[in-house]
Amino acid sequence: MQVMRFFAGSQATVVLEGVNLAIESAAAEADALVGKLQRVRANGTVHSNAEREVIAIVGYVASPNGLNGEGFLKDWIEQAGAAVAFDVERQANLLREETEKALSVAGP
Repeated sequence: MQVMRFFAGSQATVVLEGVNLAIESAAAEADALVGKLQRVRANGTVHSNAEREVIAIVGYVASPNGLNGEGFLKDWIEQAGAAVAFDVERQANLLREETEKALSVAGP
């Protein structure tokens, strides 16, 4: 299983992923992403310690005029994938801030 980006700190693992919610196969892409995040947690991440916290952050591409019916996919990713999700165009600063915060929590 490949993850877009991950950082294994001393306290937690940060997983940074992306998904395109503006395409026709967005539901399948969201399901695949949720499954990947669930497997990361179930497998103890990249370390053998299953108690290790996994912080999942997802950047998503929305429809040109914002979320047009794909809001339920964003919610699904956040709930079932135990992640926070940000629109990469409209919430780029929040995405960056949340990533920096997560890296700080993860430790060196």
